[in-house]
Amino acid sequence: MARGSATAPLRIEALKRPDEPLDLGDLVCRPGAAVFGRITDLEGRPVGGAAVEVGVVRHEIDPGGAEVAFTSGLDETTSLRTETDRDGSFRLSGLPLSAGASSGLLIASAPGYRPAARGGIELVAGTERSVELTLHPARRLELRLRAAPGGAPVAGARVELTALGHEASDLVLRRHVSQVRLADELGRVVFDDLAPRGYRLRAAAPGFISPGDRLLRADEDSVVIELARAGLVFGRVIDGASGLDVEEAALRARDGGSRSRTSGRELEVLRAEAAAAVLGIPASPGLFVVTDASSADVEIEVEAEGYASGRFEVPRLRSEERREVRLELAVELRIEGRVLGHDGRPVAGALVRAELIDHDDGSDAAEAALLGGTFAELDPSGPRPPFE
Repeated sequence: MARGSATAPLRIEALKRPDEPLDLGDLVCRPGAAVFGRITDLEGRPVGGAAVEVGVVRHEIDPGGAEVAFTSGLDETTSLRTETDRDGSFRLSGLPLSAGASSGLLIASAPGYRPAARGGIELVAGTERSVELTLHPARRLELRLRAAPGGAPVAGARVELTALGHEASDLVLRRHVSQVRLADELGRVVFDDLAPRGYRLRAAAPGFISPGDRLLRADEDSVVIELARAGLVFGRVIDGASGLDVEEAALRARDGGSRSRTSGRELEVLRAEAAAAVLGIPASPGLFVVTDASSADVEIEVEAEGYASGRFEVPRLRSEERREVRLELAVELRIEGRVLGHDGRPVAGALVRAELIDHDDGSDAAEAALLGGTFAELDPSGPRPPFE
């Protein structure tokens, strides 16, 4: 082990008044550690332009004693980065260390290769360590997502790829164990840094039914995924009396109505212009679309200022079915009054119950919903308390 002369960066934080001088006293730069080495491929050829990161590990475990795996990766405040030269060599100096020896970690990556890590590097202030690392060719996987059957590309689809099984270094390179990417405008997703192993694939896109998990073999390099279009619930939120659109209504939709056994998954709700773009019709303030409505009954909750909250259930749709519904809201009823005694004085503490009875005479009250168990308590001064 040879001696190094590089010093670690010095960071100083202090508070001072704008009109007072700042005296930092004597500043002591402590020697840091240095790591140098070479990155090559399986044939022993140098890998130029490889990204190299070296740093101190925050926490480490020893699973079985064969290899050291790191559960938290690098401490960003004590790590340095560089790239290899044309001959694959690199050097990083001035790694800041605490007192005594520290455990170091080196991570290297390059296009066309799998990222690799080397842990358990003993780092001591004022010393240098040599590390050689070999990069293995990466597996390239290209996915194409399209609407079933054999339809247009599904741009923006979310694809999650999770490795089956793991290696010790995977605990360091967490982002390479499970990766998430979005399909481009051609419905294409490319992973070019995979290990030669099996993977679990999961794909999803707004307006499409998720096909569930799919297992990919280690030798598959090109896969086509077809997504069936989900059913759509669409319509308008309107005033039940006037038939006009209700603006700024808040909608929440989930699958699994009162007759369903599902857990109530939240569904995407598009409004106004976004809903019109999906439906291909002119936009209106009350227009809405609920996507991915094919897995169960759909329950829609609507709230709007000045209206009673509404809850509507839509029976399960078939794949690609479009069902139009009208969400009619009733104007919120508000009653005010006073409770007086026989002498005309306010009665404090009285409980008042308001109930709308469904008449058969065609009056407006016949269209109102039953409001039961609503009370208001009067204060001693006998104000006019609102209750709903």
